[in-house]
Amino acid sequence: TVDWFNEQYTRTEELKAIEYPAVYIEFGNPVFWKTGGDGMQYAETNITLHIVYFDVEDAPNTSLTLASDTHKLIHSKTLMNGDEQLTSSLVRTASELVTEYDQLKIIKLTYDCTLYDCSTMPVVTKVNPIDLNVSLRT
Repeated sequence: TVDWFNEQYTRTEELKAIEYPAVYIEFGNPVFWKTGGDGMQYAETNITLHIVYFDVEDAPNTSLTLASDTHKLIHSKTLMNGDEQLTSSLVRTASELVTEYDQLKIIKLTYDCTLYDCSTMPVVTKVNPIDLNVSLRT
């Protein structure tokens, strides 16, 4: 299960149909945007992954392995939408083992990055013609 973070593991009684393992994605909130050139905007923020594993045993081994494998897939990667780059490289800056739940093993991994929004940029950037003088020597 991959979804936006919405306090899911704090509401397990009302959300019984969750398939585990689950990864919930949480963006730093609020995101403060800055305007760059030609309509592009960017924001320095963090993204937290909540990695949740259901285990009747009280051993965190499986959830730690899942968190390690997830980190290997994400660390230093960029989020893309086709050919469009949405973020700078994701760099892990924090991790946390949440121990408040008996059978849910929760590890939070936080990554710093810069978000890019190019949706208001013109599709074509105008380029003015330049005069080019060429002289040939023989």
